[in-house]
Amino acid sequence: MKLILDSSRCTGCKSCELACAGFHANAFDPGRSRIRIVNDPYQGESLINVCRNCPDHPCVSTCQFDACTYNERTGFVEVHDEVCTRCNACVAACSYDAVFLDPMTELPLICDGCSGIPRCVPFCYKEAIRLE
Repeated sequence: MKLILDSSRCTGCKSCELACAGFHANAFDPGRSRIRIVNDPYQGESLINVCRNCPDHPCVSTCQFDACTYNERTGFVEVHDEVCTRCNACVAACSYDAVFLDPMTELPLICDGCSGIPRCVPFCYKEAIRLE
């Protein structure tokens, strides 16, 4: 399973951010989302920023505490909050700037595919985010 991103279809509504934060943090706070929409007012574009699941998973390999792992079943990276030391090595390792910090807990936020059922997908009415 893989998230397919098509920024050309994104309207910048940020419904995906709210769905993500609602599911993971039980709060409709885009700052606690694992997906971010970046609106460029000059170009009139909206870019979808989320974990791309790099083949070598640098966020996983850089974590010295095994707080970041790759889940073979879901095909997504997971952060184990109870093990994380908040060293932010995973943030620095991400070449896509798709590892965010939760403003409340300061824990890293990486798209984990919601345990195999990404909650953002049904809320993207333009299908800029879809599952394949």
